[in-house]
Amino acid sequence: MTGIQHGTAMRRSQIVTVVVLLLAAFALRYAVAGRAIWFDERFTVINTESVRAAVDHCLRYDHPPLYFVLLAQWRTVFSSTELSMRILSLIFGMISLAGIFLAGRAVAGRNAGIAALAIAVFAPYHWLYSTELRPYAMFMAFSAFSTWAFLRILKTGRPKYFMLLAVFTALNLYTHYFSIFLPAGQAVVFLLIALRSSTTGRWTSSYRNRQILYGVLALVIVAVAYAPWANVLRRIITQSVAEGHVVGPGSRVGRGITLNFIGKSFFDSMGEGLIPFLLQAALVVVALSDKKYRSASLLFLVTWTLPFILLKIWKPAHFIDAKYFIFAYPITIAMAGTGLVAAAECGRRTRVRAAHAFYVLLLVVSLSPLLPGQHKPYWFHQSDWGDVVAALEGAAEDGDRVSFPGDSKAYAMVIHYADKEFLKRHPVILWRWQEGARSFNSLEPGTGVWMLKHGELPQGLVDDLAGEVDEVATWRVYPSDISMYHLRVGAADRPRQDREQSED
Repeated sequence: MTGIQHGTAMRRSQIVTVVVLLLAAFALRYAVAGRAIWFDERFTVINTESVRAAVDHCLRYDHPPLYFVLLAQWRTVFSSTELSMRILSLIFGMISLAGIFLAGRAVAGRNAGIAALAIAVFAPYHWLYSTELRPYAMFMAFSAFSTWAFLRILKTGRPKYFMLLAVFTALNLYTHYFSIFLPAGQAVVFLLIALRSSTTGRWTSSYRNRQILYGVLALVIVAVAYAPWANVLRRIITQSVAEGHVVGPGSRVGRGITLNFIGKSFFDSMGEGLIPFLLQAALVVVALSDKKYRSASLLFLVTWTLPFILLKIWKPAHFIDAKYFIFAYPITIAMAGTGLVAAAECGRRTRVRAAHAFYVLLLVVSLSPLLPGQHKPYWFHQSDWGDVVAALEGAAEDGDRVSFPGDSKAYAMVIHYADKEFLKRHPVILWRWQEGARSFNSLEPGTGVWMLKHGELPQGLVDDLAGEVDEVATWRVYPSDISMYHLRVGAADRPRQDREQSED
């Protein structure tokens, strides 16, 4: 076989591999797209019934508007079923896979792109967020293409990639506020590379100045595009300062950037699995040791380091969790693809066929989330809130009540899914220790109470009820298990001090 024929056959096999991976990605995500919504998604549903409602929601809760407005428009054109609404996220999830492939290819060629794509197809968090009724799939898509455009800038310096970077950055800022860390990391890496290339002579002074000019113009485009929403962001920052979220750097930085926080963030980024986590740590070390991959690995490290430093000085108004750092997810996946290619190159040096090493490693990494002890995305979908509410409706007898001890999320989901007649027949009784709430001992003796709670019931409540609470069932419902308990009101429902006096 001639070199041309071999190259053609290789390209065909790569195209087939990409198509198969994309079809598998769509099938896996579509299979869970019809699941019931959960608490955070409920806010999306009730606040996107119209474009006006979506805008009001974003102004009231300080969310960037792009996803919510687009979903509201989607619902007017298509339908408001859970599956239909999730299709929008699924589309952006698939688009993000294309961006991840391009980012991997920009780092180290087509094989790296295929490896990055394969890991993303089976990565648990990508699987989950690609079908969630939140902005995360759109966030990943714009971040992936932003990463690709930036890597192409470093390799070619062409003005069109600066323009594409500006477009994707502006769209990302209108999708999620945490996306600000991605262009910040890109700016730092760009300046470092420009400085290094100038001192080594790889960049002439005219080329460097031209690149800096293109970068400034890209930032101006982003600023102009974001100006309509800038006042909202300014209000958020002002309110954050007024509420004391911005504190002295000495008190926050003095506590240090804990290894637990960093470890959890890296660990979560690849789906809470030990094997993907160890792979990720190893491949960054490998990439930093190779000049071809150094700019991409530097981008990855800077993009992850900036949030840790800043958030130790300034805690934003938003709830912070490691999962929200998915703006770095495309870089993580692209670096994983780079690590596989680097490992294949090592195999070539030891006279092991690179293609064999590459595809074996590709298979292992792609399937690693399915290994024993790893985080499996379909665990989230063994049951959903529809199952829980159906079980509750089937178990409750005439006169029984429903309670949610200190669990507002469970309350909201039952209100969302339960039949309205069921709620009329079985009114909600609040936990008696809540201020101003009715108590269990106000009920007639013998009344049945069904309680739903994430995790275990508060120990104080169990003690006060003298152990007369039976756990009926537990479901795995995202984001954590939900259990149903049954209480039969009787002698144990009196306050503890009354029982102690009667025993004396």
